[in-house]
Amino acid sequence: MYRSIEEDLPKYVAATSEDIRTWSRGAVKRRLRHEERRDDWRQVEGTLWDEHIFGPTRDYECACGRFAGREAAGTICPSCRVKVMSSQARTFRFGHINLLVKIPHPFIAGAEPLDAIPVVPAINWQSHFGQPLAEAYEEIVHLSLIEAADEEIVGAYGVVLAHLERLYGEAPAHDPDQIERLARGMALKVKPPEEEDIEYEDWGELKLADE
Repeated sequence: MYRSIEEDLPKYVAATSEDIRTWSRGAVKRRLRHEERRDDWRQVEGTLWDEHIFGPTRDYECACGRFAGREAAGTICPSCRVKVMSSQARTFRFGHINLLVKIPHPFIAGAEPLDAIPVVPAINWQSHFGQPLAEAYEEIVHLSLIEAADEEIVGAYGVVLAHLERLYGEAPAHDPDQIERLARGMALKVKPPEEEDIEYEDWGELKLADE
């Protein structure tokens, strides 16, 4: 069943830039240059292909290969800075892009403007089919670096949102975590449950104990 983010909006509230940075494992600071290789950890630092941010591509092995095996799990390599863990980390680790300008929230009118954009986990853009989404993120990085006008960044983020809305609509109902992660990519977070009114017993006037 296809799900629409517009129909589901009552479930969410606007995420703030602070939320986005809290979710993130690191900032995507530049796009990969044509001469650089995605499989060279030295060349991809600070890009979408940085395993330090999004997690290792090989199970229990850091990017440079210095540490490998389950016995090294949890180790952060001092060379490539990649934590040794399952490659499943790439299904849930976020990055973010810092902006030099603030842009309006894409869905919630009157929400706090954003100066950071979430980058969804690599599982969503690392394949051939996800390449357009990766390119859309890289365009935002480029526009931020050249100090483009906020209107240009809003337009570029709109391209990202179009890809995320499609993925959101196609996400299986039995995977609510993936649905929530895609919502986070659109700067939304699940609305917290309303606190129930608590009735307090009347304790009367407090009196000091006799000295």
